[in-house]
Amino acid sequence: MGDRERNSARAALGRARVLLQLAAAGIASIAAPARAQTLRGWVVEAVTESAISGAAVQLVDPADRTVASGLTTASGGFVLHAPRPGEYTLKVA
Repeated sequence: MGDRERNSARAALGRARVLLQLAAAGIASIAAPARAQTLRGWVVEAVTESAISGAAVQLVDPADRTVASGLTTASGGFVLHAPRPGEYTLKVA
């Protein structure tokens, strides 16, 4: 992978991170009080919208502890389960 591709991937992951953080905040706001929440999404390249497979995704609590993590599938999809309702940040690398 060349520098140009790496920079493009980093930029795409940065934009994906922002969108996914908003999604994570959204699930927290509609959370049922006694249930854990499921976050589903896709990581794609911002310009081409091509799936990014094998990207590491982490759900992080306000104390910066990883509470769920996984890798995206060949189609860029992922599913993470929050242990309880709350505010989380989704990190993509």
